[in-house]
Amino acid sequence: MPRTVYRLSRNVKRKRWAVVGLCLSLVLLVTLGGLTVYTVKTAHDQEKMSDGYRQELNTLNKELDAARSRQSQQQQELESLQKELDNATSQIQQHEKELWEQAQELEQKDETIKSLKTRISLKAAGKPTPTTTTLNKNLPYRDYTDLKGKKLVALTFDDGPGPYTERLLDAMKKRGVKATFFVLGQRVDKYGDLIKRMEKEGHVVGSHSYDHPNLTKLSYAKVRDNMEKTAKKIEKLIGHKPEIMRCPGGSCNDTVKKYAKEAGIPIAFWGVDTRDWESRNVKKILSVSFGKDGIKDGSIVLMHDIYETTVDASIQMMDRLLKEGYVFVTMPELLMARYGKITPGKVYS
Repeated sequence: MPRTVYRLSRNVKRKRWAVVGLCLSLVLLVTLGGLTVYTVKTAHDQEKMSDGYRQELNTLNKELDAARSRQSQQQQELESLQKELDNATSQIQQHEKELWEQAQELEQKDETIKSLKTRISLKAAGKPTPTTTTLNKNLPYRDYTDLKGKKLVALTFDDGPGPYTERLLDAMKKRGVKATFFVLGQRVDKYGDLIKRMEKEGHVVGSHSYDHPNLTKLSYAKVRDNMEKTAKKIEKLIGHKPEIMRCPGGSCNDTVKKYAKEAGIPIAFWGVDTRDWESRNVKKILSVSFGKDGIKDGSIVLMHDIYETTVDASIQMMDRLLKEGYVFVTMPELLMARYGKITPGKVYS
């Protein structure tokens, strides 16, 4: 190839690459320019969106503050209404207490009139007149107005207190459960602190005799001595005598009823006998308690807090009954809710 042609060809190639480079540079500049415009536009759009979000957020915050303010006002109104309700409830309970005391006073007067009539008729006939004993008016007042219409159950424990009673009381306190404890007089001195705790925490302390005899085998004088020995020990601890009693083994006759009437207290039997003393087995105790003839509304449940298995079963029983909507009450509360009054000397089951 001639040298002149070669040079021309080479120059053409160089110019071609220069044109290609220039074109690429122009494309790159256009692309970068477009990206810059897009970036600026995007940033502007994002700023506008951010402003919109801020405005929405501010609006929502204002609405939230307003809602909180309304909630606070409603809470104050609710607390005010609750105070009024508490005051009204307190007044009603006080009124109920006064009515109960008046009813007790009227009943006492009625008993006194009957006794005087009997004494007058016996004296007129030349017969000896019996000594009279006034009803026990020193028992604590039991409010039952809020129990009407609720599913009630009364747990009762005999023969205690014992080494497992404290754990039972702890479990009851945790669950807000109240019960009735029929204690033996011979255990009072050893477990005096537990009996004080029972009274303090709202349980009822009843008498189960001094040493668990068959009261139907005793004379009236021996029944009275046995029961009063226990009553005086309990009174020394909690400030009043037992307000209810249960006969050992459930053995009761007219002699025992006579003592209870003169002492001014009722006699408690039961509706569900768990036979815990016999099986000493948690599963069997619960099986009996929730079986065909087991616990229902108004049941009086018999157990013995001197057995560890009974305490274990009682805790499971309380949890199940609470889930089923039962309200735990003492024996006096149950009787007042059922009958509106408690008759001394009467056997309740």
